Amino acid sequence: DGFLTRGAKTLPIAAPLAEEPPGTEPVLALDGDGSYVELPPNIFDGLTEATVEGWVKWDRFEGDSRFFDFGAMWQAMTVSQVESTGDLRFEIWEPERKQHELRVANQLRRKEWTHVAAVSGPDGAKLYFNGNLVASNSFTGSFASVKNGQQNYLGRNNWKPEMAWIRDFQGQMDEVRVWKIVGTAAEIRANRFAKLTGREPGLVGYWNFDDGTANDASAGRHHGALQGTFHDLELLVLG
Repeated sequence: DGFLTRGAKTLPIAAPLAEEPPGTEPVLALDGDGSYVELPPNIFDGLTEATVEGWVKWDRFEGDSRFFDFGAMWQAMTVSQVESTGDLRFEIWEPERKQHELRVANQLRRKEWTHVAAVSGPDGAKLYFNGNLVASNSFTGSFASVKNGQQNYLGRNNWKPEMAWIRDFQGQMDEVRVWKIVGTAAEIRANRFAKLTGREPGLVGYWNFDDGTANDASAGRHHGALQGTFHDLELLVLG
């Protein structure tokens, strides 16, 4: 079952450049079997540049499980692992199944916290892992290029209803943020450990799960709905 859990998050020393998310606090834990967060539709449709970031820990690599998937099948912005591998992928799908992809082989490790940031806009698409740029291309589109914001998920793949091999995300997330600006490498490295107030300039979505809900702590108030089976908060030391 999916649940929200309270944890002190640590990473094994073996993870290069990886550190822990800020604080000891609730995180979003999803069971990979029908638990996910559904955000309101059409909340980022007009953005011509954006940075989507968060702390993510995959417990299972299977079925293109998503960190996030904003849009609809064949028309979306997504970050996921790939098939049954630890490959990390950032995709933007324009209408008529036009795909722009960044993919980094064997970047992820099971049960390890990582910080992922997907940047899109006039300077091209960029994918950051633990504050380091790991992939880029010249595509200058963002949410506005997708032209579809009807189904916005954390932990669910928009392709799931049509493809039997797709799986929901199994693992944990924290400090999920969407900015309407292109984050620089220095900003991404510095801010990934910061606790935000929700009033930062350019912040348009912020889900920190600190109150045991999927409410948006930014001024946008794009509150999410927890789908599936969720338990009460419990104390769990991770690592």
